[in-house]
Amino acid sequence: MSGKPCPTQSGRVSINARYFLGATPQLSEADAIALRRSLAGRLGARTNSQWQDGCKWYCLVNISGVIWSMNVQEVRILASDGGSFSAYLSMPAKGSGSVVIVIQEIFGINSVMRQIADSYAESGYIAIAPDLFWRIEPGIQLSDQNEQDWARAFQLFQSFDQVMGVSDLIATLNFARKLPEGNGKVGSVGYCLGGKLAYLMATRSDADCNVSYYGVGIENNLTEVSNIQKPLMHHIAEEDQFVPKEAQAQVIAAVKGNPLVSAYVYPGVNHAFARSGGEHYNQESAELANSRTKAFFQQHLGT
Repeated sequence: MSGKPCPTQSGRVSINARYFLGATPQLSEADAIALRRSLAGRLGARTNSQWQDGCKWYCLVNISGVIWSMNVQEVRILASDGGSFSAYLSMPAKGSGSVVIVIQEIFGINSVMRQIADSYAESGYIAIAPDLFWRIEPGIQLSDQNEQDWARAFQLFQSFDQVMGVSDLIATLNFARKLPEGNGKVGSVGYCLGGKLAYLMATRSDADCNVSYYGVGIENNLTEVSNIQKPLMHHIAEEDQFVPKEAQAQVIAAVKGNPLVSAYVYPGVNHAFARSGGEHYNQESAELANSRTKAFFQQHLGT
């Protein structure tokens, strides 16, 4: 089976490859999702030069007689201070909807971040995950499964300019609002470093809503709480090794009087409790936090 390439849109990478699996045996929904995530991991392993050449993978999977689609690609976004950076874009099967910006951990846009983006696409959102380390090392992908990558991740974290990171997220926000498949509504969700940046998106941007998972260092920017004009949700790990209980209490106290802000504390769990496959993953807390996020986005973004 073959397909006619779609027209290239401004800021998007052109198509030079498609993969159709519509003729494969019927798959369960769980198996299809697993296949999608596997392909996302393979796609992310492509070299930067291959990405620059342009590639869009498109997968059709037969689920109980219904053709279900996967549509992921790389896009490039212009930075406010010149240059451009890449972002992983995952489209929902319906081809349109609200946009969720997925803000990375300290490991770059790795398979974990791509899978999270795909999960939002599976829920009906256009998901976009920008490479925020592009000024340091574009395209870097690290793992949380070995000490060498942890050491490199902390180096990147220490070198990262959070002001410029927020600037790049605002550029992503503006890009997302202009997507022809979008409806103009854009929210963000961030994890770890991204959790701090999601908070800063709530204080420094006009994103429609924002969600922070175990944001690190938020207590250093609590003077900005009064700037929050759109809904914000915090997911806080009670035993977070990177966010002491004193810092957690400061964050909770600072946002307590703002009806736009909700904060949930998850007892007995450590940092990154929602990172599937991670050392501190806690299924019960992760599912509860993710269900709250899903309801929050449904309320403020629709799909």
